[in-house]
Amino acid sequence: MSWDFSMEAPPCPTCGHRESDDPNDGDEERLEADYTYNVAPMFNRAFTTMAGEGNRGLNGMTGESAAAHLLGALSEMRACPAVYREMNPPNGWGSYEGAIELLAKLRGWCLGHPTWTLRVS
Repeated sequence: MSWDFSMEAPPCPTCGHRESDDPNDGDEERLEADYTYNVAPMFNRAFTTMAGEGNRGLNGMTGESAAAHLLGALSEMRACPAVYREMNPPNGWGSYEGAIELLAKLRGWCLGHPTWTLRVS
């Protein structure tokens, strides 16, 4: 099982069409990634500002709002790598390094698309 992460461009208020606000994206209207649930203990600990929701608390936030929470989680995980590496899943599906890479990618999306909506499912 895995989490699905996506960011969606806001719809045009007139026609409903969604288009990227970043000229480097062309006409993309959605960014997508996924990652294993096995790192849930890491995310639950790292997202201290999410009141026990872990990364699920990001769902529905704009990129601008989510970026600060992602930075907080990244900072926490980078400050205590030994603690988080001990949470690496024993089955090898997911890792501290992979979790850091995902959060950095999501933060980059959020900084690049501050008006888009982040979805976590």
